[in-house]
This record gives sequence, structure tokens and C-alpha cells, in this order.
Amino acid sequence: MDLDANSSLPPSLIDVVIKPAVESGRNVVVMGEEWHTSWSMNLLSESLYYRGLRDRVVMLWNANNTFGFHRISWPALALAATITTVSRYMKFKVWERGINPIVIPNGIPRASIQDADPDAVADLKSAAAADHFCFKIGRFDPDKRWLMAVSAVAYIKRRGKRVRLLMRGGRESHGGEVISHAQHQGLNVVHVNAPAETAGLSAVLRQYPVADVVNLTSFVSDPMLGVIYPACDAVLANSGHEPFGLVGLEVMAAGGLAVTGATGEDYADAYRNALVVETDEAIELVTGLNLIQQRPRLAAAIRRRGRVTARAYTWEKVIEQLLLRIEFAAAQQAVTLPNGAPENAKTPLRRIRKGESPLG
Repeated sequence: MDLDANSSLPPSLIDVVIKPAVESGRNVVVMGEEWHTSWSMNLLSESLYYRGLRDRVVMLWNANNTFGFHRISWPALALAATITTVSRYMKFKVWERGINPIVIPNGIPRASIQDADPDAVADLKSAAAADHFCFKIGRFDPDKRWLMAVSAVAYIKRRGKRVRLLMRGGRESHGGEVISHAQHQGLNVVHVNAPAETAGLSAVLRQYPVADVVNLTSFVSDPMLGVIYPACDAVLANSGHEPFGLVGLEVMAAGGLAVTGATGEDYADAYRNALVVETDEAIELVTGLNLIQQRPRLAAAIRRRGRVTARAYTWEKVIEQLLLRIEFAAAQQAVTLPNGAPENAKTPLRRIRKGESPLG
């Protein structure tokens, strides 16, 4: 966050939001996220002390990833706010900085828990015409273990099985390495723009029947993802470093079978609601994919339990946890209620979901 924002945000937030709320008898919760806002949180806390309002404002700062950790003054931030993280994995990443934070998970919209059109799902599966039909989406970053996924697909092909990997990466340079690795492994790769409709995607798969890897080079819409996830045998969210793993949870919500890594994916329970890979060895991924092919009842049970898990992580449920944690944060920061205010008056001015601008 630039110097202008740091200098203008605290006084503006106090004058426009915090001071009027306090004068009307309410307490305020301010939540920052990402390293950029750490400086603003420090300045805001100091300004609140100076103006005699600090004891009416609960301040939280959330670590959603490790980007910019080296830029944060952790002792100062810990004095200004109660620090939270999105997973136990991130808790220990912050703990390495000498701070013991609170875990409050990410969430998904309730609307994401829905059944896709069964005809569209069946058509996509039929178009793939494969023993193993997999999908992977994410940035082309080594942490996402793209090379592991491609190596597993190549291994399965060499064993005489028909495998299709549908994938959508980004513009990162690692993408070139991933495609080159796939070709050197003997996989046939085609590059196509993502169709607007799932029927178009089915047509693409039928148009390239010998393509082992179909690389979608443009945006894939949420409605299409909602069909791809349940249509595939597995969605490979097999990251080696994942602060939370939102894709895996979204796959579960759509009725898909998620293959996750074993870092921030607290919601993933191996062989119960997901496949969880503990290493970066392709053979572990191959073993899991073979398992769900050979044991369809287990695969179906994992999908059902995944949907149950997703329901526990809707924003409504997550915000309930957040509000309860605010009780502790208020006590930790010596935030007091207005004189004579009833207990139920202790409510935030506005509930801010992760993904919104928490200070804006």
C-alpha cells in the first residue's frame, strides 16, 4: 500500500466510520488482510489512541498467505491488532515470526453448493472417453505441483490406460516448463480457448480424441467449473504449499472429488472426503487415481462426504466463528462497551467477508 493510502486511510476511516459509530453507542471491528494493510493497521491503532477511541475498536489482521511477510513489522502489528490466519499451516508460518495467531478459516458462498446439470456432466464424461479424466486449475507456479500432475498422467498412459488431463493455468513462465515436460513425457498436448458453454467443451474433447492434455488458454467461467468438477474423476489441487486450498473446497461443494496437498487444507481428511497427497512423488498421485477407479463405492462416498464438509465452510458458518473470536480479541485489546450498554450491544458496525477490502 503506498504512502498516500497509509497517510489518508486512518484519519478518513476514523472520521467517516469509527467516530460516528462510537458516538451512536456502538463498537467497531476493523479487519485488515495481506501485508500491505499491516502498515495501515499500525497507523490506525496509533491514531485511535491519540483520539481516545482505541478502547472502542477491535482490530484484527489476517494472514491469508505468506506474500510480503518479510516486509511486516511483526512486533508492531501484534501490538496494534489480534493476528489471525486461515489455517493451522499458516498459524505455524506466522509462529515462525514469533507470533501465536488465531485460526479463522476461509469460506465459500452457500450458492456454490449446488448440483450441476446431470446431462451436461454425463456429456462431458462421455466426451472425455477416458479411464482417468482429471482437471487441474491454478497459477503456473511450482508450488502447485504441475510437474507432479503431468508426470502422473504420463505414468498412467505408459501403463496402457486412456487418460485425459484438462487444465487451466495462468500466464506465469512456469507454464512453458509444464508444457515442455508434458511433451517430453510423451503426452499429446493441444491448446484451445475455453468455450463459453460446457457443450462447447465436450465438442473440443471430441474434436481432439488423441489429446492427452487439453490446455485451456482463456478464462473458465464459474458455471463451467461447476460442471467440470463433478464430471471429472478427480480434480488435482495437489499443491505443495497452500495457505488454505480454496479450490479443493469449491470442488467438494460442486460434488467433485478433490485431490489436495497436505499443508493448509485443514478441511481435507484422507480417504474420507478427499484424496490427500503427502509427498511430491508422482507415484503417490497415480496410486490414488487408480484407487478411486478400482473402488467406485469409495469414490462416491468421498464425494458425498466432501459435500457435507463444504456445508460446514459456508460464509455464514465462518462468520459465526469470527464473531465468537471477536469476544477474545476485544478482551485482549481491553476494548470496553459504552457505559450502560447491554451485553447484546457489542456488535460490529459492519460484517466484512474475506475477499472484500477489509479497511475500505
